[in-house]
Amino acid sequence: MRLVAIVALVSATACSGDAAPVDTRVVHTDSMQVEIITHLGDGSLLPVDSLSDDPVLAIRSGAASDVIFHRLTDVTPLSNGTIAVAASGSRAIYLFDRRGSFKMSLGRDGDGPGEFRAIWGAVALQGDSLVVFDSRLGRLTIFSAAGQVARTLDISRFLPPARGADVHPLDSGFALVGLASTGMHRSEGTYRDSAASYLLDVNGDSVGFYGEFPGSEVSYAERLFGSSPFGARLFSGVRDGRLIIGNSSEPELREYATTGRLVRVIRWPDHDRHVTESRAAEYIAYRVQSLAKNVRDQFGQDLGELPYSHTEPAYYDLVVSSGGMIWLGDYPGPEALLPEPAPKPRLWTLFGPDGVRLRLIYSPPGFALRAVQSGLAYGIQTDDLGVQSVVVYRVPECDSCKDLDGK
Repeated sequence: MRLVAIVALVSATACSGDAAPVDTRVVHTDSMQVEIITHLGDGSLLPVDSLSDDPVLAIRSGAASDVIFHRLTDVTPLSNGTIAVAASGSRAIYLFDRRGSFKMSLGRDGDGPGEFRAIWGAVALQGDSLVVFDSRLGRLTIFSAAGQVARTLDISRFLPPARGADVHPLDSGFALVGLASTGMHRSEGTYRDSAASYLLDVNGDSVGFYGEFPGSEVSYAERLFGSSPFGARLFSGVRDGRLIIGNSSEPELREYATTGRLVRVIRWPDHDRHVTESRAAEYIAYRVQSLAKNVRDQFGQDLGELPYSHTEPAYYDLVVSSGGMIWLGDYPGPEALLPEPAPKPRLWTLFGPDGVRLRLIYSPPGFALRAVQSGLAYGIQTDDLGVQSVVVYRVPECDSCKDLDGK
């Protein structure tokens, strides 16, 4: 059976208080037990807000005598107000209270229990315990609320060759999303491999299979290889027990049940994403100029020969709030994805739990959003000199968005 409902939603009030009508027409289709939500309206007409220029909290490097932020990868708020900061550079997790005062550090460099080699990310579990994913060791370390090592789970057998993955907590285990990237040497060109994604139980064993999804688009030249300039990659999150997958090559998100069955598809109008030769040349010039002089002489010409994607991603970054709101980031350009990024504002499109777009929010230059909880946006701020800090902003209120950001 195929059911189609065309819903014309015209909002008379914007989140910022404006009264201009907004075209938010949506087509709902139920086909073969898959809900398909197709947005017809112009997304640029949605209500627009910005995260405040003044953060409610900023934790600087050196907040404690032995805490120097180096290569931060994640910021995770716990329900008790604790803020966990993952620092891959120092192989440690730093815990701060809700006021930004240092509490303790977890982990150190090594291969033993509670030790790390490459911290990819950290996620919170019920009871304020914390799960840390080490991509190099291929394992999950679960810390109790008191900061003690509770368990270590070896998940290396489920990881792709480069060991990239995102781990999301579920009520009865974890969703492990494999991230395919670079592999063995190949002929010149661009590639995008796929990797398997699994449902794991609390012991780290596979009890379900979501499927295989395309990872990062990579480029190979004669002497260089790596992430493809303007290339797409895979993004994921969870809400209400569903795994959300976005491969960013098209304006589309997919939601999967724990059985691996596709249950919802969300689509919206596309925009011109063609990468012109002049735009590619502009990026290469910027990239070469950012290299040190000795490296520039050695690899500058090779960078110019590195193949690039001719189509930008439809979006870049996906964060699910504690209230079930999807924050989908715009593509910031390859300049913003370098080790020392060019800070610029980001535009986020917010989708409610029903899959309908609700609003747009700008985030400040250099701010990388990592979590949204209790009406607060947590992330990593990088300044013009590449110095990182942890910053928390208040999410602007919106009548139609109440409780969707965990307020």
